[in-house]
Amino acid sequence: MDIEKQDLVAGVDWDWTEGVANYPATTHTLKYYLKLSTGSTITLTSTASGTSHEFEIDKATTAGYTAGWYRYQAIVVNDSDANDVHEVGEPGYVRVFPDLSTVSDAREHAHKMVDYLRTIQLAMAQQQYESLSVEGRSIVQKKMEDVRRELEYYERKAGVRKRTRQLIQFD
Repeated sequence: MDIEKQDLVAGVDWDWTEGVANYPATTHTLKYYLKLSTGSTITLTSTASGTSHEFEIDKATTAGYTAGWYRYQAIVVNDSDANDVHEVGEPGYVRVFPDLSTVSDAREHAHKMVDYLRTIQLAMAQQQYESLSVEGRSIVQKKMEDVRRELEYYERKAGVRKRTRQLIQFD
């Protein structure tokens, strides 16, 4: 479906046109149902543009959409018989990006974790102990190796580190 090809950003106009074989806009209406987790279902309804289905969702409407990965389902409804409904294509996922002019922190989760774990590494490097006990209360730090492993994972996920291959040499 063409919705997957769109760069959908909350707070801006969404406009695209698509054709659906066997279901022209002259006789059918194309609808997308979008659902983010357990939130309300969003319905995007096309208008006819010849035989093509045209979507025009204004920025005032998209401003109310939360950024994230939405599950979508596309259906067509026969204009002369509302009970004649067909699913077109397979359900999938589409991403709605945040409007960067409205967010205080544009980093994604993996980038936040990289920054957080790097800060932990710096703090751990300055510590002189792995555990501490005072008046019966004890504090045990994460091990540096565990933090390094988590950091490598999030660096790969964030795209700031490529997975390295280890070469094994046999004699």
